[in-house]
Amino acid sequence: MSQRRASSPGSTMPPIGPDLHPDARTSDPGTITYVGMGLSDPALLTLAGARVLALADVVAVTNTGLLDALREAHVALAPDARVLTLDPESPPPWRAGALLQAMGTARRVVRLCSGDPLTEAGLAPEVAACHRAGADARVLPAVAATTALTALAGLDVMPHSLRHITVADGPPVPSDVPPSGAAMVSLLAGAVPQLAQAALAAGRDGGESVLVMSAGRASAPLTWTFALRDLARWDDTDATPERRSWPTPGTRVLVGLGEFVPPAPSFERTTPQPLRGWQVLVPRTRESCGSLVWRLTHYGARPTTLDTLSLEPPRDPQPMNRAIRGLVDGRYRWVVFASSAATRLVLDTVATYGLDARAFSGVHLAAASPLAHRILAEHGLIPEVTSLQHARGGGALDDAFPEYDGQTDPMDRVLLPSVGHTAHAVAEGLRALGWRVDEVVVARTVRAAPPPVETRAAIKAGHFDAVMFTSPAAVRNLLGLAGKPSPRTVVAAIGEATAAECREHGLAVAVVADQPGYRGLADALASYALEHRRR
Repeated sequence: MSQRRASSPGSTMPPIGPDLHPDARTSDPGTITYVGMGLSDPALLTLAGARVLALADVVAVTNTGLLDALREAHVALAPDARVLTLDPESPPPWRAGALLQAMGTARRVVRLCSGDPLTEAGLAPEVAACHRAGADARVLPAVAATTALTALAGLDVMPHSLRHITVADGPPVPSDVPPSGAAMVSLLAGAVPQLAQAALAAGRDGGESVLVMSAGRASAPLTWTFALRDLARWDDTDATPERRSWPTPGTRVLVGLGEFVPPAPSFERTTPQPLRGWQVLVPRTRESCGSLVWRLTHYGARPTTLDTLSLEPPRDPQPMNRAIRGLVDGRYRWVVFASSAATRLVLDTVATYGLDARAFSGVHLAAASPLAHRILAEHGLIPEVTSLQHARGGGALDDAFPEYDGQTDPMDRVLLPSVGHTAHAVAEGLRALGWRVDEVVVARTVRAAPPPVETRAAIKAGHFDAVMFTSPAAVRNLLGLAGKPSPRTVVAAIGEATAAECREHGLAVAVVADQPGYRGLADALASYALEHRRR
C-alpha cells in the first residue's frame, strides 16, 4: 500500500510539542491509545475500541462530530471523561505534545479518529512523536475504508492484483496514480475530480471506467460509474442527479480504476441491508422500541430514539402504598401487568420497601405483552397468562385470562397497576370476566422536555432519512416537541390509525406497515428502500 502525507512545516519545531520536554513527564505517564472508527461509523468501531473508550479519562479528537456519532449510537463513554479538541492543522509533534500534557492529570488517554489510525488517518508521525517522548502509545487497528467499502459494495477483489493507494491529505497528484493496471484509491469525496485529472496526467485512458464507492446516505446510491474523462470535467456546479446525490466533500470514498470485479450475484448491493446508510428517527412513547431498533439495525440503518413522553410519580402515592401492603397481606388473587413501564415501576416500588420476588408468592401473575413477560422473568417471576400479541385495548389478554368462578375460588380481586389511564380497557375486560379490579396508577405520563436545539434543527432540515411513528400519540408528541420533519424525510406509520394522524397534521405518509407490530414496520420500510434504490 502506498500513502502520501504532508510533512510537518518548519524545521525549528520542538521534537515533542510546545512547552513539553521528556524530563517534565511523570515517572508513570499512563497510556495513549489510538482508536479508529471505520468510515466514521460507530457500527464499525471494534469491540476493543469500545472497551477502551468506556474507560478513558480523556478522549482527544480533531473532529467533535465523531463524539456526536458515538452518542447517537449509544456507545458508552466514561461518565467523567474529558474531551480534548486538537487542531487538525497543527503539526504531529504539537498534537502529540497536547496528548502528553493531558496525561499529566489522566492515566488513560484515547485518541479517536476516523478510519484506521495509521493507514487512513495519517497519524503515524503523531504516534512516533509520542514514542520519542517515551509515552506508552498503542494503536488499535480499525475497519479500513479500503476493505469496508468494497465489502459493502459487494466487490470480490481478493483474487486480483490491485494497488491500494490512500491519499491522506492534500490534492491528488499524478504520482499517486499508476499509469495502467487496476488500483483502488481511498480519498475524500471532494477530491475525486482532481484524482481523475491526475490519472489522465499520469497517462491513463480517458475512456476507461471509474467506479466510485461510498457508504452513502439513503437518498444516494452506493456506487457511481463514470468515464475517466467525464469525471475529470465534473464541475462542482453541475446539477445532474449524480451531483445532487454525491457524498459530502469530507466523506471518505473509494475509487476503482482499471479492471475490477462487478458485484457477485449473492452480494447484490440492494441486499441484504436495504437500509444501509439510513439515519432513522424513532419517536418513543411509553413502550420500549428495542425490538424495532434491533430490526432497523439488522437492515443496516442507524436508528436514533427520541423520548416524547416522560413518567412522573402519581399525585397521590397512597393508592400505590395500599396496593403493596395488600399484595403482602394476601389481598389479591392476580396481579396483571398491562405494560412494560408499569411492570418496571411496580418492581422498583416493591424493592424500595425492602422486598423482593417473594412478595408475589401465592399470587397469580399475568402479562399483557411479551416485553412485560420478559421483565418479570428477569426477576424470577413467570406469569401464568401472557398475551403473545401487542394488541391495543387488552383484547388478546382477555381471550387468555380465566373467568372468575366463585364456587372454586373465594378470592376475586385483581391488582392492575397502570401508567396514566392506559389500562382502562384491560380493566373493563377483566370485569366482564367477573373479577373485581383495583386499578392503581403507579405513574402518570407527561410530555417530555424538548430535544436539544441541534436535534430539532436536524429533524427540520431533513438530516433524518426516515421517521418511524409507532402510535398516533407519537405523531402528536413529536410535532409538539420538535415540529414537522422535513418533506425529504420518509414518513413510516405502524398502521392506518397512525397514518391517518400523520395526514391530519399535514405529513405525507410513504410507508404503512402491512402487518401489525414493530417487525412489520421495519420490514415495510426496508421494502420501500429496496424499491426506491431499484428505481
